[in-house]
Amino acid sequence: MTTAPSLVLTSLRLSEALTDWTDPDIAAFCLARILGIFESDVTFATDTKHVFWTDNPLGASLDQILHNLAEIGVLEFDEERQQFRWSAQFNWAELSVKTRSSEG
Repeated sequence: MTTAPSLVLTSLRLSEALTDWTDPDIAAFCLARILGIFESDVTFATDTKHVFWTDNPLGASLDQILHNLAEIGVLEFDEERQQFRWSAQFNWAELSVKTRSSEG
């Protein structure tokens, strides 16, 4: 079952916006809102849907960010359903330690 977070974000935390499996266009919309790209009064269906449903630099960049976050384990990506959600196992401190130790 596909679920989508409320498009009225009550938090600036991606971990709270993507607790359930979420379609990429909605996940990218949430990311853009959290980054401040879209103001709080901008709606997905009326104002921004075209950003995610057409080929353009903003939509492509947001999609790439989501996939990059999935690649490093911040998000999970379900290849079959093409959906994202926050990874409950993500630990930023652990990831940063791995990065620091590989630089030395």
